[in-house]
Amino acid sequence: SGWNRVSPIVDIDSQYSTLPIGGGHVLAFGDSGTTPAFLDVTTAGATNLNIGITLASGQIIGEFSGPPAPRIATTGAVHYAAYIDPAHSNKASVRKYTISSSTWSQVGSTGFSAGEVSNISIVYANSKLYALYKDASQGGDATIMIYNGTAWVNLSTNIFGGEIMYPLMHYNSGADTMEVYAVKRSDISKVSNVSVAATLPPALTIATGQAASVVIGQPNFISGSANQGGTAAANTLNFPYINPAVLGGRLYIADGSSSRVLGFNSVPTSNNASADFVLGQPDFVTATGGAPSASAIYPYGVAAFSNGKFAVADSQRARALIYNTAPTATGTLPDVVVGQSAMNVFNPACNSTTTSSVTDITYINGKLIIVDGGHHRILIYNSVPTTNGAAADLVLGQADFVSCNGNRGATVAANTLYYPDGVWTDGTRLAIADSNNHRVLIWNTFPTTNGQNADLVLGQTLFTTSITNNGGRSASSLNEPISVKSNGTQLVVSDRSNARVLIWSSFPTTNKQAATSVLGQTAFTTATQATTQTGMKGPGGLFINGTQLLVVDGLNSRVLIYDGI
Repeated sequence: SGWNRVSPIVDIDSQYSTLPIGGGHVLAFGDSGTTPAFLDVTTAGATNLNIGITLASGQIIGEFSGPPAPRIATTGAVHYAAYIDPAHSNKASVRKYTISSSTWSQVGSTGFSAGEVSNISIVYANSKLYALYKDASQGGDATIMIYNGTAWVNLSTNIFGGEIMYPLMHYNSGADTMEVYAVKRSDISKVSNVSVAATLPPALTIATGQAASVVIGQPNFISGSANQGGTAAANTLNFPYINPAVLGGRLYIADGSSSRVLGFNSVPTSNNASADFVLGQPDFVTATGGAPSASAIYPYGVAAFSNGKFAVADSQRARALIYNTAPTATGTLPDVVVGQSAMNVFNPACNSTTTSSVTDITYINGKLIIVDGGHHRILIYNSVPTTNGAAADLVLGQADFVSCNGNRGATVAANTLYYPDGVWTDGTRLAIADSNNHRVLIWNTFPTTNGQNADLVLGQTLFTTSITNNGGRSASSLNEPISVKSNGTQLVVSDRSNARVLIWSSFPTTNKQAATSVLGQTAFTTATQATTQTGMKGPGGLFINGTQLLVVDGLNSRVLIYDGI
């Protein structure tokens, strides 16, 4: 029937976050002088739950240039507090208060964000805990992290494609998405909204030496001839190389030596399936090449973008082809060419607008990343080009856009590449299969400067070595890695000349970290080439499709599908 002052509380400012929790209780969290307070407020007064962090004079646990974000969440039995942690370079931290024991404890590691944060908020929904913040390491864009029970994992970053203000989120149970709202610096006249999938991809449950479930391109698991010993058809492959892709339930396979991409309306569930449409050829029985054009391709791999676009790594024509809508019919032509000035041009020059031997492509949060293998570099575009011949914005592996020698014309280092083949990123971490250096390079935060050093190396103990099977063939050695993929938690690498695929059950954090399981071999110390249900000859491209792993077994002219067990 009216408002009542709750008294006494403490001396607080206007930047407290509050959260009604029922039963006549409201939680409040914020600064009180130099002492953070987490309050359980009732009409009888306020109890300080003593969050257990202290501040130096003048420090704050929140950034308050605008409306304070809700930094409190609760399950009813546990309260959570998200805060900017001055003890850890103003990175994000989360603590929880367990009501039954009246104790505070840390949730994951302290300062778990990549860099300094502001406008931090937290939501508990669908039995999961989410943290959202403005991320200085991503140019002031929004990042969402999800807690997996032991650590904070990146759910999405660079959400709006530029600097934002005042990000907020809520859970949409009908769509299982986090709805993220913010004001873009580039358009302060409105609030923008982006939907982010609220669930991490399922884990791969694949055992060492596991048998493949389905083979594409061959009638059975013991056949490995190109085009099944005959000529091109809807059910054959001819030495495919890099990554396939699944988009909208459709499977796309780059069949390079037949100068085509095969499209399947669904992922096959039985051997020797026939494709439903083809790109690069007028029909399934033609396998001829031709001069560069919109219709003539030599695809090393394909890529599916989360925004519905599709791309082909057209290696021998030194270009990437972008389809604004994923193709669904024979003869569909690309809309944009990247790496050349026009569809009919072949010019593998060394500059910011041209490429040589494009082997892989990926897309994340508005950015396009191209592996320019022939120039020993990675090109990053801040947005997907909409016109032919667009210039890249950033380069890795070289100091600048006009240098294109392997290992920068010198010796291997943390900032060099030598015929890289594959790329993966979640928008924060970046991994490169540096094939001829027999290693995988990992950046823990997305690079922002040309020629930036990698943070981690797999396959080698040091950044300054490039030894084949360094230390002997083992779970931590590599011999010509081709593709690298991850579902955000696990990492998968095709180790071509060891005739195997390596899987790390958790994302590596140390140099030369050992893989936890292997496909194509029954042990980490063997490299037997085989044309069997459990073996492989020349594994190249990879694609993680939920609980399935697709492996391009190029020298057997087939694609293997492994179902989770």
